[in-house]
Amino acid sequence: MASVARVDTPSPHPVVHTLLAGTGMLLMIAQVPFFLSIGILAPASGRLLLTGAWVLLVTLGVHWFRDHPGRVLGLAVLMAVLWYCVGVLAEDALGWTV
Repeated sequence: MASVARVDTPSPHPVVHTLLAGTGMLLMIAQVPFFLSIGILAPASGRLLLTGAWVLLVTLGVHWFRDHPGRVLGLAVLMAVLWYCVGVLAEDALGWTV
C-alpha cells in the first residue's frame, strides 16, 4: 500500500497576519466618527441600523482576527463602502436631509 505524503502550504509570517488584522481593526475604529455623524441627518431607525451594522462588522472582525486576517481588512473596506452608500448616496432617497 502506497503512503500519501501530506504537503502543507506555507503560511505567511505571523507578523504579516497581525499587521493585516490590526490595520483592519484600526480602520474600523477610525470610522466611528463617520458613523456617529449620520446621527445628525438620519432618523432613529437609520441610526440604529447603521450602529448595528458597525457593531456586527467589528464583532466579526474580532472573531476573524487570528484565523482570517485578510478578511478583517476587507471588513474595514466593506464598512467604508456601506457608510458611503447609505450615508452619502442614499440620504436624499431616504429623506435624511436637514
